[in-house]
Amino acid sequence: VYTPNSEHVLNIFEPRYRKMYTDILMNGSKRFVVSMSHPSKEGVFAQTGVIFYLEDLKEVSELTDDKVKYICNHKVTKRIKLHKVLNPEAWENKETYLKIEGTILDDDDDDDDDTWPPFVL
Repeated sequence: VYTPNSEHVLNIFEPRYRKMYTDILMNGSKRFVVSMSHPSKEGVFAQTGVIFYLEDLKEVSELTDDKVKYICNHKVTKRIKLHKVLNPEAWENKETYLKIEGTILDDDDDDDDDTWPPFVL
């Protein structure tokens, strides 16, 4: 379960997620959105996701014969309301990661806080 202040370790091996990590490192944001997909409806996502903030990244491709590129530690920082998937074709072709527009939610008062287009999913 992804809830604010929880911590998660991810092994990054798929090319599209390798690209996403390069992008979030290069743009300095070090964060991305994670949303659950519908269990039986392909390409349908929850309306609310969470923001993963990258706290630590280890490059392990030499140790894993390039099967895993990074081992990453993350902290979930906030929730986000998803408005729109900007590149829905990426769900089908898997050539890149999904990008979304969304609004960061302030969990203290449940009002919308900041709009951050585009975010990555």
